[in-house]
Amino acid sequence: MGWPASVVMEELSLEGRNLAQFLTFTCVTNHIHDDTGKSKKTDGQDGLWQVCARLWRDHSWMYRPKALVGDDRQE
Repeated sequence: MGWPASVVMEELSLEGRNLAQFLTFTCVTNHIHDDTGKSKKTDGQDGLWQVCARLWRDHSWMYRPKALVGDDRQE
């Protein structure tokens, strides 16, 4: 079994812009999020990489900045 990120990359088979958008969104959300000083869990079915993979499969619009923000809010 590989790193959580590599397992997801292999499952999704993303390339080019889709890969860049997936990696950007996923990495940006992996920040320290509470007073523990620990970053999010990244492995397992409820880990960051698998959660983001499910979001990609079910709600890929979230990874497209233009769809997420919309033309009227770009500035």
